[in-house]
Amino acid sequence: MKKGSYLLSDKWLQERLKKHFGNAGGIYELYCMKPKTDIRPIHYARNYDPKGTLYIGKAESFQKDVIELQTAMEPSNDSSLHECSKAYWGKPEIWKDYPYRNLYVELTESKKVDNSFVDKLHSFMEEFEDLPPLNRER
Repeated sequence: MKKGSYLLSDKWLQERLKKHFGNAGGIYELYCMKPKTDIRPIHYARNYDPKGTLYIGKAESFQKDVIELQTAMEPSNDSSLHECSKAYWGKPEIWKDYPYRNLYVELTESKKVDNSFVDKLHSFMEEFEDLPPLNRER
């Protein structure tokens, strides 16, 4: 199983994904890391997420779906249909604390994308008794 983390705003992201994953897909997690600092954790009522997971998504193809996310999340894109982007830009408390320029995606390749996605959300809910902030619109 391949894994990797990538800066969402990287202008070479599509080429990097093609090189590292080809047409593969799997699960991706959106998180924020400020320059020269650690990952921004997210606090929940009973626990906190040290990985700072803002969103968990699935991709049949990282090249296609993560690039769609990248395009949708760009600040200049005001017509986004991606649920993560709508939730992100619709919550000033999120985009102010977790700036676009510091967003990363962690990719985990999977052959069974739907099962992996459900398993990931389920394990997140068990651990934190909540969904990531940008998945809550589901």
